[in-house]
Amino acid sequence: MVGGSAGSLGGPVTAGLGAGAGWATGEIAKGDAELTEAKETIEALSHGDVERLLAQERQGQKSILQKIEDGIWNTIKIVGLIILLLVGGTIFYTRIKCKKTLEMLGIINEDVDRVQRNGK
Repeated sequence: MVGGSAGSLGGPVTAGLGAGAGWATGEIAKGDAELTEAKETIEALSHGDVERLLAQERQGQKSILQKIEDGIWNTIKIVGLIILLLVGGTIFYTRIKCKKTLEMLGIINEDVDRVQRNGK
């Protein structure tokens, strides 16, 4: 979806190409995850690691409620990160604008600010 959205800025052809590239990337990532899981299973079988095999099976058999709970926690983490970035960006932007406004009004100049920071 991101590839299609980014590609839509260039028109319908680039939107289609972007969506296709995004789909292909997702399929490759999904295939890599399956390959990694198969490799871990083979490794556990060759070493006789019963506990790791059981842990892999349990993880694959999560109940619907556990999957929903994991999805909710992931959503909360993403929303928290977005809020953190928005608040941090707003604080940074406000600090820069206030400093420029104070310099423009003549309340602060760079020499006074530099002297206060260096203590000279």
